[in-house]
Amino acid sequence: MTGAVCQPCAIGKYKSDTDPGVCAFCLPGTYSTNPGSARCDPCVPGTFSESGGPCLPCIMGRYAKDSGLSACTRCDDGTFADIQAARNCSICPVGKFSQLVSTTDGPTQCTDCNPATHAPLPGAAACLPCPDGRGALGTGSIHCTPCNPGRFSNASSSHQCQDCPPGTHQPHSGMGVCALCLGSISSTLYVRSIFKRSSAALVLSAHSVCVVFWCCDGDLMMVL
Repeated sequence: MTGAVCQPCAIGKYKSDTDPGVCAFCLPGTYSTNPGSARCDPCVPGTFSESGGPCLPCIMGRYAKDSGLSACTRCDDGTFADIQAARNCSICPVGKFSQLVSTTDGPTQCTDCNPATHAPLPGAAACLPCPDGRGALGTGSIHCTPCNPGRFSNASSSHQCQDCPPGTHQPHSGMGVCALCLGSISSTLYVRSIFKRSSAALVLSAHSVCVVFWCCDGDLMMVL
């Protein structure tokens, strides 16, 4: 047409040398940043273009591993992305876990395991409760430690080591229940008992044995 002037394609559009007609919008996952582009370039990893618009960085909790993507992917449970434009998600270390924040947002950080729970392997989606006979006092535990003699743990104790109740005892470590004392013998809080006729000292844990004390001719006797 006489007097027609060629105009460059606008940013976000393109027209190849062989294509007739008007400029076309860039396809999802691509974009042209310069006017008069003959092609659209794919968005780089860590970014996306939903409808051929500008390539935007993935928000925290999402990632774009490949180039030319139209959407970012949520991080899975046990992983997280705490930066924008992430190319992949990091794995939660031991003692921590992560879960999806919502149906649209992925995890942006890992959380320490609560007391009485642990995460022995990386990439945990949830922390495991301590097994019977073991406990974890602090947060972020990698493993649970056996309860000391005189203590126990199970579901009734919220998987935390607790002293055996009065009238019960537990001489072993790492146990989930305490045993009843026989007859009228009861468990007594003490740390050390010394026999008058012996120089040897017997060191015992609280609630680890059932004992009864009585005096006979000035001697301190003990029955287990």
